[in-house]
Amino acid sequence: MPSVVKFWPFKIPQDTVAPSFSPIKTEDLHAYMIEDLQASGLVPEDLYAYTHTKGVPQGAKAAYIIPYFDPQGQPIVDEADYVCMWRKKCNIPGSSNKYIQPPAKDLARYDLPRFMPYILPQTISLQGDILYVCEGEKKTASFIKYMQEPAIGIGGCRMWHNPEGGGVHPWILEVIRTKGVQHVVIVPDGDLWQYDICK
Repeated sequence: MPSVVKFWPFKIPQDTVAPSFSPIKTEDLHAYMIEDLQASGLVPEDLYAYTHTKGVPQGAKAAYIIPYFDPQGQPIVDEADYVCMWRKKCNIPGSSNKYIQPPAKDLARYDLPRFMPYILPQTISLQGDILYVCEGEKKTASFIKYMQEPAIGIGGCRMWHNPEGGGVHPWILEVIRTKGVQHVVIVPDGDLWQYDICK
């Protein structure tokens, strides 16, 4: 049986035992999460990841949930303290979509932008006047864990901008101001060569 994480800074829905005829088992979800995170040198505690049988989207064989945090490093939760901004890492056979998140209309109900940077609490607590920007949650968590430097994640190479218009995303600017960041260093993905910036 998977070990139970004793502290997460938000409520995790109580998982129910899947019916015996269900193809999705709690143990399988946990094993998928552990294997996927280990490939990046991570454990669930590094990014507060968790599984839930009801969190598996239709057509997926497995999924796990990566919660998001605000610019102060606080979990983004609803009035009952359940995570309302997350991304799910999914194993969906035949699909190129590896991640899903709440639709923009759901985020708008909580006065959240349609996309936002990935800000772990560790980023806020780590000292340093350089902020590193990585692409993706797992790469960000790995960078923080092994480099012990403040980093945030973006969902793609163009996701640093303000979703409401021009300029830098206000949450990124808030982290820069709050931490007194002097330099921002971009840590690009290996596929950077295919974008206009490199041509």
